[in-house]
Amino acid sequence: MLLFDNTERITNWNVYQPYFEIDMYYSKDLSNRHKARRKEEIAVVLAARFGFVSAITLTAIFEIQRHKVTELLNKLTKKQLLAKVKTSRAADGVVYVLTFSGARYAEEVIRHEILFRSKTNPIEQLNQNSIMHDSILQFVLMQGVHNKTTSGQPAPLWRGFVTEKEFKRLYPSNDIKNVDAVVINSDYSTAAIELENSFKNKNKVEATLLKLANNMLCQRPLFDKVFFVSSSGRVIDDTRRFQRQLLDELPHRYDKKSKAPYLTTQEATLLQEKLIFRTKFTELINALFYT
Repeated sequence: MLLFDNTERITNWNVYQPYFEIDMYYSKDLSNRHKARRKEEIAVVLAARFGFVSAITLTAIFEIQRHKVTELLNKLTKKQLLAKVKTSRAADGVVYVLTFSGARYAEEVIRHEILFRSKTNPIEQLNQNSIMHDSILQFVLMQGVHNKTTSGQPAPLWRGFVTEKEFKRLYPSNDIKNVDAVVINSDYSTAAIELENSFKNKNKVEATLLKLANNMLCQRPLFDKVFFVSSSGRVIDDTRRFQRQLLDELPHRYDKKSKAPYLTTQEATLLQEKLIFRTKFTELINALFYT
């Protein structure tokens, strides 16, 4: 379990704490026996937190050959901790989902209740339309935890995270923007992560901006800033362009019910500072998921 100091200054810590404290880091400094155990733990806990685990993510994080990861996942399948699901929606044609025994195992590892509902057919445990999206998000979140300097020294971008699945459970209200993840950065700030892999029209970008403003520019903010991640530089440029237009326009447009501007000029300026585009992952996502 991760330990954090100065938790009073961590935005929304009292809500995110159980998830931020789950240790998702894989250390190469362990003995071979402990490495094997740790690989099993991370694979099963990822399946618990995301609904499935991708071999693509594990290969990148463990930095071992793909066939070794396949051997690990097949071993966990034989132990009935995971179940193999073939699907054309996955970049490599397969994902591994949690079993009832796997859920109990994950609970022992993270000391946190895992809500699990078994299905006769394991594929029914997943929303197939979101498999690619969630696979990329799983990779990005784990890559951020395992980020390194050019010399190979650990330099995590964030220390822990809340998944979309977990965030929905914490905040089921339609008034709250359902973000793809929330991370706790090395500087103790919290950031929502939004994966932007498709072009959106201006109205959708506006709806997202206004909900994010409500979540951050309030008395009890849910996070301090937002990181936008994408596999496409063109999507990033398009999203950024719409955001800039809207932040110029919204202070001069009025809500029909309240008769007040959608955002004040000060709010628009502050919101602009909190919207951050992270291009670090763009090439990696393309190489692993689209080639």
